[in-house]
Amino acid sequence: MRIISSGHSFETEYLSAHGIKEWRLRVLDRILRGIFVVWLILLASSINNVIRAYRQELYIDKNPLALAVSIIVIYLIVTALLTFITFNHKLWYGLRAGLLLFIFYLTSIVDLSLSALSGDGRIFLFAFVLLTAILFDLRYSLLALGISLLTLFVVGWLEVTQVIVIPVDRQLNAASASSWLSGSIVFLVLSIAILISTTYLLRALEQIYAQTQAKATEIGRLYAASQDMSASLMDSSALLHALAHHMTEALNATSCNIISIDRTNFRLTVLAEYWAEGAVPLERNSDLGIMYSMNDFPTIMKHMLAGQVVTLQADDTSLFEAERKQFIAYGVKSMLFVPIMAHGNLIGDAEIWESRHPREFTLAEIRLAQAMAGHAGGVIENARLFETIRRRTEELESLVEVSTGLRTASNVDEMIPILAYQAVKVVSGTYASIFLLEPQTGDLVSSGWYSKDSDPKNPLPVEMALRHSPGQGITGHVVRSGQIYITEDFQNDPITIVLPEEAGRLKNVHSGISLPLRANERIIGVFHIWSEERRSFSNTEIRLLTAIAEIAGSALQRATLHEQTLQHADELAQAYDNTLAGWARALELRDELTEGHTRRVTELTVQLAHRMGLSDDELVQIRRGATLHDIGKMAVPDSILNKTGPLTEDELETIHLHPQHAFDMLSSISFLRPALDIPYCHHEHWDGTGYPRGLKGKEIPLAARIFAIVDVWDALISDRPYRKAWSREKTIQYIKENSGKYFDTQVVETF
Repeated sequence: MRIISSGHSFETEYLSAHGIKEWRLRVLDRILRGIFVVWLILLASSINNVIRAYRQELYIDKNPLALAVSIIVIYLIVTALLTFITFNHKLWYGLRAGLLLFIFYLTSIVDLSLSALSGDGRIFLFAFVLLTAILFDLRYSLLALGISLLTLFVVGWLEVTQVIVIPVDRQLNAASASSWLSGSIVFLVLSIAILISTTYLLRALEQIYAQTQAKATEIGRLYAASQDMSASLMDSSALLHALAHHMTEALNATSCNIISIDRTNFRLTVLAEYWAEGAVPLERNSDLGIMYSMNDFPTIMKHMLAGQVVTLQADDTSLFEAERKQFIAYGVKSMLFVPIMAHGNLIGDAEIWESRHPREFTLAEIRLAQAMAGHAGGVIENARLFETIRRRTEELESLVEVSTGLRTASNVDEMIPILAYQAVKVVSGTYASIFLLEPQTGDLVSSGWYSKDSDPKNPLPVEMALRHSPGQGITGHVVRSGQIYITEDFQNDPITIVLPEEAGRLKNVHSGISLPLRANERIIGVFHIWSEERRSFSNTEIRLLTAIAEIAGSALQRATLHEQTLQHADELAQAYDNTLAGWARALELRDELTEGHTRRVTELTVQLAHRMGLSDDELVQIRRGATLHDIGKMAVPDSILNKTGPLTEDELETIHLHPQHAFDMLSSISFLRPALDIPYCHHEHWDGTGYPRGLKGKEIPLAARIFAIVDVWDALISDRPYRKAWSREKTIQYIKENSGKYFDTQVVETF
């Protein structure tokens, strides 16, 4: 038997080879990039040194040129090889690392052969051994150490015996056996020290990786369990089943049971269970819902009450008879018991079973089981609260749906189907309808009944207009009393009155609820929901329908006021437009020859503007501007306006002031300010030669550019005191000829 208190930490394990290989791969990449940069910097200097040495030894060595060329070739080969392994990331790791080590080894041999102990040969060998320890394991580093010692011995022997002769200025006791021996001993001592240090550090790194991986695995399993269980928060049994499932898989066991512990009645109840594929047939016997006595399991309960985790084996001699029989009955070899606590009180336990072989659960596994069992404490304790939360959530969702639907509705007729549909849906009713108070008659009027199965946008057929008189039936009763009315026997209810138009629809109704609709403390209607089932309405349903009715009353009142405001605005706008038309008519009466001109140019301008893609709002302002295009001529004397002969310069100047007069007259009227473009700018020319401001091109508002063509068109094809009307062909030709001069070419093409 193994006992673990709930406060112990878990044990760690060494990281798999996969983790250290990834670390070594990153180290190799960084080393290669660093060496490559340094090598490139030193390459030119090294080649220069070789050339200088060649010149100095030209008369000393027998063949200095061959030696210099050989060294340079080696440098270039090393450069190419280093480039290849640095940037070829697809190359096998072992080959890349091996080639890097080979470069260090080759460099050390060359340096020892050329400079003996005076150069950096021993440093390169030392780096060769160190990098082998880092990039590979201890076995390879010992092999590298052996190769390095052998290299020192061979090169030293060759130089001591004068097989390799090094010039005096480049040697340091090259022919001294004792120097080579002492150098090798120093190299050996340093290499062993660095191997021990590197091995220790790498193992420490492995342990850190192992701890990190174990923590990450534990967190990952806990997160997966939390995510899975969060989807079942409203169903405690499903949540506990998910917990048993995750505990079984996380600990690689064969089964798991979640037990509730009732300390008051000394009773154990199986709440959830799960079996893995490896569970034996005996283990798969379901105990779900079965209750046991706590007194039958004293060994287990002693540790559970103490808050201790305990592992029991089938052959444990300390077990009591009922506990031993449990192992035999289910064919289980080992059991792990984890207490489930809530606010310091024992409320249950999690039992993890292993039937394949006897097993000792590790501290890491126990800690993970404790963490996962911790999820169950709050679940078991708060299961009843979840149901309350679920109901509240559904209520809020229903209210949100109602509010969202009402935001998309623009008027009362669109709101009523939304409200009726949601009310029927909330209480699983059959029909719903809203009767609104008609102020003129005092009657309560409905557009029809709506069903949960019908199109939410349209009432059911036949009853397209229902009207209840004041005080009549349930509708009148609710208005008079201002209270909710519930009937569970609609057909026999003493105050029920069914209109002939709705008799067929309501003949099978048994139950219903009717709620007053209020706005500003005043009843504006009644909300009916009927059901063909015999039923009563719960407090939750009544509370939710009351909330919907409150929302409905305010929304319907606002929509009604909004519709009335829009209607008044339309009436006011129509009055303004009629006034404008009257102004234009009064102006035409001053000049009988231009009678009808305003009406014609207005209609044609609106058509042309529509063809050019202007919006409906813009067309409204264009219509008003065209109607008032000559309103400024009211400031022009009749003697000038009706003169049959040529105008003088002063008279022309007066005429040219009429757009400015229009601006002065209309700009102070905010309603007409958006329509000023045409009265103010319709005599401006595309080339800038127009009046009153000499605007040019697109400086002229588009509405004025459109109207200018229509105005000229109507003027030219109409008789004037000073000329006869032009033909349509001649007028079109004139407009084309002046396209780009007086008129916008794009507007001309569209015209």
